[in-house]
Amino acid sequence: MKNTVTLALAAILTAHVALSQSFQPQVVPASSKVAAKIDFDKTRSLPTCNALATWLFANVDFMRQEGAILSKSMGITIPDDLSALVVFSDGFAPTANNTVSVKNSSSYVRGKFDEARIDKAIRAAPGFKSAKAGSREAVTATFSRGAWFAFPEKSTMLVSSGSEAAKAALGVYDKTAPSISPTSPIAAELVSQAPLAAVAIGGDGSSNLKILTHGVIPADADLIVARVTEDASGTATAKVEMTFPSAETADKIYKTINGLKLLAAFNANGVEGLVQEFMAANVAVDGNKVTFQMNVTAADLAKLKK
Repeated sequence: MKNTVTLALAAILTAHVALSQSFQPQVVPASSKVAAKIDFDKTRSLPTCNALATWLFANVDFMRQEGAILSKSMGITIPDDLSALVVFSDGFAPTANNTVSVKNSSSYVRGKFDEARIDKAIRAAPGFKSAKAGSREAVTATFSRGAWFAFPEKSTMLVSSGSEAAKAALGVYDKTAPSISPTSPIAAELVSQAPLAAVAIGGDGSSNLKILTHGVIPADADLIVARVTEDASGTATAKVEMTFPSAETADKIYKTINGLKLLAAFNANGVEGLVQEFMAANVAVDGNKVTFQMNVTAADLAKLKK
């Protein structure tokens, strides 16, 4: 299953923690190259971050599909019933229809829902199947379009792209399989204070940046870190840090992004979206690192096409 089960852009649910506590990285598999978090307990009090989280669920293909399963089939109101979620996968892959899929993806969802009722409904649904994962069980049914579910803790749901991904994630959750290193960039962002954050690790032949930009940025990055924060005025700052194999590559990407800004300026009239905000974004290069920073408000996000 390609474009299902991932909630992008994005903290991991730790066993035996209260809903208000921060996510911890101990349940992210060691094989993970991509992770993203949304802390809904924080975004609810931040108008722009809340608007962004809502927009992601309404407009990003795989998040919209995932949200449809949770809301229509399980009665979960998004984002109101959610406390937090984290997505992790083995990386990105291009698809034939020019979208982006994720490999072996899983997400932990935490919030206000009756896991026992949902589990019972899945077992009664047409096409029910189950798979053992140690002492736990992952389940699926026809309505889920290939997604598998498990309920490792109260108010905690695992959603995976397949039975093997579910079993792998539960193994890490139960500490019978290795998790990511505490020094991993993924670990650092999952415990950061940013209400929204994402990390993609490259440098191993993967082409995360090229895939994510559909080739507009023609280079792979060793590391991509994106985070969104919001100040008291309601202005959110989206900051993306990209680390490349060399300063030469970073300089080329810096020039490419500035070229895109110039192109946007020539086509700004009558174009919907965040063109003005993109044109005003700050782009900087320092050695082998490129930083892109853009400020937006909830009113800016309302310009985006639905």
